[in-house]
Amino acid sequence: MEAFGAIERRDVKDILDLFGRRVVAAIRSNPDLVLHEAPGVTRRDAPDDWDASPTIFPFSILARGGPPLSPEDARRVYFWLNSDLGACLPAAATPRQRALAARQFHIGQPVTLLGPGGVTAGALRLSAGARLVSGEPSQANLERAARLEREIHDALAALEKVSLIMDHWDAVARANPRPCYRASDD
Repeated sequence: MEAFGAIERRDVKDILDLFGRRVVAAIRSNPDLVLHEAPGVTRRDAPDDWDASPTIFPFSILARGGPPLSPEDARRVYFWLNSDLGACLPAAATPRQRALAARQFHIGQPVTLLGPGGVTAGALRLSAGARLVSGEPSQANLERAARLEREIHDALAALEKVSLIMDHWDAVARANPRPCYRASDD
């Protein structure tokens, strides 16, 4: 929090707003996803402060040709995002698809939303945290703009992996890989 507090408040807002614009645009442009608007914070004493910027971006995943995934299936996707899915892809998968499938992404765990007619859907969440704003020690050698772009790229890649999962749902579901947390080679 000390590192976060050292960043100018206007810079914090600019960073959060940039992240939000990019994530919202990516979710809205992805036919597999539905963005759920989260209510913002309104403060009369500082309406333009950084904490009025959205930092949590909930979304549901659409079943192919159908409604949003159930809470149970959203939880499966959540686990699979944290798993190496390389073995689930067909032989014809591209090197880029294989690299994406192998990456592990940890995003906000699923929540249950109640929709029209009492139908429940699962929603996952991407969020902007203090690390997005202030960085973390392993990225100390990067300029702020490069570090921010890397963080945004990683968030958008998580959304791409969701679509990759949906493209190969049956194979991934058969394998049902579990998260495997391993030490980074970096």
